[in-house]
Amino acid sequence: MYKLGLLPLVIPVIKNANEIYKYNKIFIKKEDKEVEYWELRMVVGLQRTLTRVILRRRGSGNITFYSVMKKKNKSIVSKIKKTISEEG
Repeated sequence: MYKLGLLPLVIPVIKNANEIYKYNKIFIKKEDKEVEYWELRMVVGLQRTLTRVILRRRGSGNITFYSVMKKKNKSIVSKIKKTISEEG
């Protein structure tokens, strides 16, 4: 349920990410294929959540969605709280 709730954030991250945060390439002997992983990070959504999206390509296939995770961006939350306290 947790990851299903994050699915609406995946498309904005993929469309708007300016850079690849992390890239990894491994070789799987059993399948005799290379597997590539890309990690994109971006702050999105109404709650300004740092969202991580993992994309994967096996061999020479298509790049596909692999995973999504979130982490509260504490610096943005603290800036919002500071702004609210200064206004009030």
